[in-house]
Amino acid sequence: MVGNTIVLKPASATMEYGIEIEKMFSKSGVPEGVFQTIVGDSSIADILIDSQDINAVIFTGSVSAGGKVTKRATSQIKST
Repeated sequence: MVGNTIVLKPASATMEYGIEIEKMFSKSGVPEGVFQTIVGDSSIADILIDSQDINAVIFTGSVSAGGKVTKRATSQIKST
């Protein structure tokens, strides 16, 4: 991760997946706070994308949701 932190916002239907990934990072010795999972609905994703602290957005999911995420992120000139 070379100095970067990761914030994962899993889909509402798969929140446990994100929590388990965070546990695996922690067990592997990654320092606390380097990998974080945030659970919530799509409004949380909007807040994360809009944050000045977020420099890049990576998305997996449906084409329609991906289009919304990409449009929001690229309008702020963030890597997607």
